[in-house]
Amino acid sequence: MCAPVMPRLAVTPLTSAQPAGIGAVAVWGLEAGERMRRWFPRLAREPVVVARIEDGRAGVVDEVVAFCVPPEHAPTGREEGEIDFHGGGVARARVCAFLAARGAEEVPPESYAARALGLDGAAREALAMLPGAVTAAQAAFLLRQVRGELRREIAALRGLGDRDCARGLDALLSRARAGIALAAGIRVLVVGPVNSGKSTLVNRLCGAVRSIVSEVPGTTRDLLEAPGRIEDYPATFIDSCGLAATPNTIEALGEARLRAEIPRADCVLCLGIDPPALPARPGAALVLGPKADLGGACPAGALPVSGKTGLGIEALKAAILAVVCEGHDRSMPAPFTNRQRGLLSAAAGKLAGGDRKACDALIEEATA
Repeated sequence: MCAPVMPRLAVTPLTSAQPAGIGAVAVWGLEAGERMRRWFPRLAREPVVVARIEDGRAGVVDEVVAFCVPPEHAPTGREEGEIDFHGGGVARARVCAFLAARGAEEVPPESYAARALGLDGAAREALAMLPGAVTAAQAAFLLRQVRGELRREIAALRGLGDRDCARGLDALLSRARAGIALAAGIRVLVVGPVNSGKSTLVNRLCGAVRSIVSEVPGTTRDLLEAPGRIEDYPATFIDSCGLAATPNTIEALGEARLRAEIPRADCVLCLGIDPPALPARPGAALVLGPKADLGGACPAGALPVSGKTGLGIEALKAAILAVVCEGHDRSMPAPFTNRQRGLLSAAAGKLAGGDRKACDALIEEATA
């Protein structure tokens, strides 16, 4: 099969047209590096520039950050450019129109992946996820994977001895939970007894009234998801039914759905209840002392919070991120899909069983 023909100059949106803090496009093709230095002359002597791009008729298009990606780090294997701008559909359309007027062919992400010679499976997965990125940090994490950050880390394992390879696999797998959460969004489940302040806390965490708050016990009967952010990473906060001592039929159905959700959550917030008391104990939980504004006693080791006043909310968000990342540096390469994690886990198992050949095959498949 012939390799896809490389265009002279192309532009591909790397982020969606949905409202977001940052947008990005890749400038690629045979003339990409030359054109980037023509449009941004300071790139000839500076690695990254901040500049305004202007159209003679439309005036200032946007203030952007521009840089070149060297061939060894570029998905196409040739020098590329990247232009970051203010997020959203209007800004993206104006930047793409500016580049199209200067000869760039707009190529969708899926075609970019097909034409990008040497783009590995992990990079293609990241590229497919990029249009759904809603924050700058999430987009930046996925862009690093498009540029081959994870591929290089995994490829290095094949040249190591068995002991060092095992350590490398363990290190990658220890970061997989964080990588998956940061790439796809952090899921935070809030659990506790009836009227423990779960809905009020969810509303405070997401910054909007998403759950009905009432003094009537059992107001929330089902799982209710509310979007929000933790630092600059997308999060979904999940309100749940109260855990009743003797649940009725409806409450029992709600508790069954809660039981199924616990293993999917990246972090479980336990209001007035210890993790062992949950229907299925989560791997990562934080015990909270709810309604701290009322001045009640806070359980030993619990984090005092108040959904009503906001007391302790920023500390809680920092604690959630620490639980999800498990102390790992967020800039380190990490598996970011369940497929990658599964293959690397299987590779570790084969290595432990003495089958290095099968281990290496699985390692290669993880980025194929």
